[in-house]
Amino acid sequence: MSSKILPDFQEFLISRALVDKKHIPLYARWVSKFLAFSHQNKNFGLQNKKKKKRKGSSGRRERGQVVN
Repeated sequence: MSSKILPDFQEFLISRALVDKKHIPLYARWVSKFLAFSHQNKNFGLQNKKKKKRKGSSGRRERGQVVN
């Protein structure tokens, strides 16, 4: 792990073998940028998206929608 960006997240990716090791710094940088963006723009955070989904969910899914 060469990057100091989100070291715990990078260790998680390594421990689960989710990403090729050479790409881990890229994923960490991308997640770091997303987190910074979501903290600046409260309308785009993960918690807000979950709240909106619960509020406006009709039970129907769009084509290609991923369900957790």
